[in-house]
Amino acid sequence: MQSGWRTFRGRTHRAVSPSGPVRNLRTNGSTEPTRATGRCPTGRAQHPTSRDRLLCRGGDMVYLPELHYLQDQAGFPFRKAVALTAAATSRWSSHFYAKLIATRPRYVGPTHRSGPLPPNPQEKAALVAELVTWLFEHSMADRLFCLLLDDAPVPQPGRVATFDHHDDTPSWAMDLTEREFTALQAEWREHGLPEDLFYPEEDSVCIPYPGGGWKARLLRAVGVQRCYTPRQWANRRTGTARGVRVTHE
Repeated sequence: MQSGWRTFRGRTHRAVSPSGPVRNLRTNGSTEPTRATGRCPTGRAQHPTSRDRLLCRGGDMVYLPELHYLQDQAGFPFRKAVALTAAATSRWSSHFYAKLIATRPRYVGPTHRSGPLPPNPQEKAALVAELVTWLFEHSMADRLFCLLLDDAPVPQPGRVATFDHHDDTPSWAMDLTEREFTALQAEWREHGLPEDLFYPEEDSVCIPYPGGGWKARLLRAVGVQRCYTPRQWANRRTGTARGVRVTHE
């Protein structure tokens, strides 16, 4: 097993591949961007934001959050995006796991809930909406919670769920078929959210750790990278951080 360190969206992580070096790690000091590999040669993908966590079922694709919206844009309707995405992906899920990671002061109650989702679509949607409300109401920070929805009992080590907000938002992922993702994009458009709210993992852009100081040179020498979402990379190249119009209600 070989490994290397990389920085994804400003955070440093170690990427590990059971079949050899991770393809988008460079240690030769090149400043050319590389694309993250959506799947390893074995058919399993690597999540670039969770240390040593191998992801991906069968022939599905891992999709990652476009942090240009979900993290960089002040005023973006984050709760709406979570609630809508969870409700939509629950159609392809039969089990759930929800956990409060950091509770508000004086909260007294359970910190996690799990079990099967109701087979009835309306009851399923109602339960998922109630879970999202419970997480937001009792969490210290909106972006710090665990919510997993999947077609099998969760959590399962080494596997990404259909809806996988494991802890903080930069580590959010979804394991969907192309058809499911297209249907989800239609839901976003219908409710005034950008259709590129998530993107295929392989579209991440990674560059050797930038900078001219000794620290940057050392980090590049050991394979550390800084990775960007597609919109973050476009903004970096143009020197802008323009937002897009979204509907808050």
